Amino acid sequence: MFEVYSLTGMAAHLIILLLFSVLKGWSQVTSSGKSISIPCLYESQYKNHVKYLCEGYDWTFCKYAVKTNEADPSGKYLISDDKKLKIFTVTINHGLKSENSGWYWCAKGDIQIPVYLNVTVKPITSEYCKISNKIQDDNCYSTLPLSLLLLLLLVLLFLLLFILLLKREQWNMGKILH
Repeated sequence: MFEVYSLTGMAAHLIILLLFSVLKGWSQVTSSGKSISIPCLYESQYKNHVKYLCEGYDWTFCKYAVKTNEADPSGKYLISDDKKLKIFTVTINHGLKSENSGWYWCAKGDIQIPVYLNVTVKPITSEYCKISNKIQDDNCYSTLPLSLLLLLLLVLLFLLLFILLLKREQWNMGKILH
């Protein structure tokens, strides 16, 4: 009446991840100038097939970006295939621009999984970076000079001391009157 199927060869979480990726596709977001790695899962029957990343909105008209059986001469793409985990990974190297945003396809055999890549341009908002003519990066952020922080801390300390002395004076005045 009922048949029970066991999961063999692939962990349950990988199957769920594969189903999710087939149904929904992937969406990747990164900043311009950076690189990104796109993981693409496949099943055992595609272990020895050529896998590739295809670029374009429509699968039927997309152009091959990189394949597992050919190195990319431009160096823009790097592709690796982990046959044990059944995942091939495509890395789009440094130099991503907003023009690289769009649809890509993880493809193997007769299965194509859509991936939307959104490359955003980070605006330079940090005053420190503008003043020092530094290029905006993760280490470039606005800071107050240490002397200004110490001055601010000292002013707050004196203000607190003044309030405490005022309260003490009011308390002492209240004791004398009673």
